[in-house]
Amino acid sequence: MISIITPTLNSIDYLKKCILSVADQLPAQFEHIIIDGKSNDETIDFLSSVKYVKFVSRVDKSMYDAINTGLNMVSGDIIGFLNSDEQYLLGTLDFVEKFFAENENIDLLFGDALLVDPNGLLLAFRKAYRASRLYIMCSHLYFLTCTMFVRRKIIDAGFRFNSEMKSIADRDFVVSILKASYAAKHVNRYFSTFTITGNNLSNSIASKVDINNFPKHPIYKFIKYPVNLVRLVEKFFSGAYFQHLPISYEIYTSNNLERKKFISYNASYRWIK
Repeated sequence: MISIITPTLNSIDYLKKCILSVADQLPAQFEHIIIDGKSNDETIDFLSSVKYVKFVSRVDKSMYDAINTGLNMVSGDIIGFLNSDEQYLLGTLDFVEKFFAENENIDLLFGDALLVDPNGLLLAFRKAYRASRLYIMCSHLYFLTCTMFVRRKIIDAGFRFNSEMKSIADRDFVVSILKASYAAKHVNRYFSTFTITGNNLSNSIASKVDINNFPKHPIYKFIKYPVNLVRLVEKFFSGAYFQHLPISYEIYTSNNLERKKFISYNASYRWIK
């Protein structure tokens, strides 16, 4: 079974779509755990009416503190992370479930994501490539956590998100896992969509503070540029800059309780256009 953890705070409209995108992932076996940060909108009433989610509502220190709360509640052998402004694409959890069953040596799986606006229109594609701790330490975490799944044994080994960080504890989490020599694998498949709302944490002042305070050995200052050159070459040859068009995808929109199909003939590899 796959356990999906979603932290949320006052984002009821996005949360409803997020939950629907998990609920229709059959035939995969899954549970959806919602950790609410004491929302003052309609979130609690809504979650109380949804029988197929588990939820708690509590004051937390950060989004990552909320995720850690969820990690202490999981029942599944595989764990995924989906923020309320993100959605899984059709068939994602079925693919993930089968992948882990067929690849017992892989502990961390990640894929690709589509970046969309609040109306569901495609802004850009975000393709990842081989996970390298050195690459991440010298640059950034180049895959989104909404495309990441980890085996339960990683959590049982004590790995958690740094709840003192506000926006890049996912980077710290992944680096720690790779440092411990767990096996990671990237697959060329779009797993999810990430909505550019304008209020995403990655755009915040807190994100910049976290990046500046991210712990690094002084050696990274000297090897940063040559390592990034190698990284960008590998990114190029992995195909991360390219996408065959058109791109077709189905997600939930605010005006429809069924997935709406989108076909885009224009897409960029950039974070936003």
